[in-house]
Amino acid sequence: MEFPSAEVPGGESNRNASGRSGIQRFARRGGAGLLVLAFLAASCGTEASGPTSTGDSAGKKPSKSAKMICTDKELNEYSEALGVKGSVSRRTWSNDRYSCTLSYPTGTVGLAVKELASRTEAIAYAKGLQRTLAPTFPVSSLGDASFQSASGTMVVRKRSAVLTVDVSGIPPTFGVPPTKAADVAYTYAYIIVSCWTGE
Repeated sequence: MEFPSAEVPGGESNRNASGRSGIQRFARRGGAGLLVLAFLAASCGTEASGPTSTGDSAGKKPSKSAKMICTDKELNEYSEALGVKGSVSRRTWSNDRYSCTLSYPTGTVGLAVKELASRTEAIAYAKGLQRTLAPTFPVSSLGDASFQSASGTMVVRKRSAVLTVDVSGIPPTFGVPPTKAADVAYTYAYIIVSCWTGE
């Protein structure tokens, strides 16, 4: 499993070619922090053990890979990564979109997975989100394609699934130690996508 580069000159962490910071919390911790992230990603918070599939699965019920993002086990992994405990509510399945709200003492984070019938539909859906969220910039090493908005919302497409991490409900810095909201969104996306096999 590959990890984003932890540091660049000046002590900043790196998320993409533009040099914007990524997993700052883990970069600040050094090698031990990256090991923590590796452990969290490898544990994959599904009710059953092991990674989950993101194959073409739009249908009457959400797939395991979609439901995984809102499990209590996954919530614990987010809490471990960000240093703050929360709760899960508003689990919803509507129009092939599974979503939930993560509530914390200082705000909320919205997670959602849209499941499409094909990769072509997923690409079109992601492009629609990109137009809605513009301006955006690309993010490397997550899924088949990913981008982040200026406000911090992260979108990741993998096969026929599109993940959205909405951090508009948290303050500009969040967690322990304080981390930029955009980097928080990246952390959620990284943990989730690392559990998706894409098969």
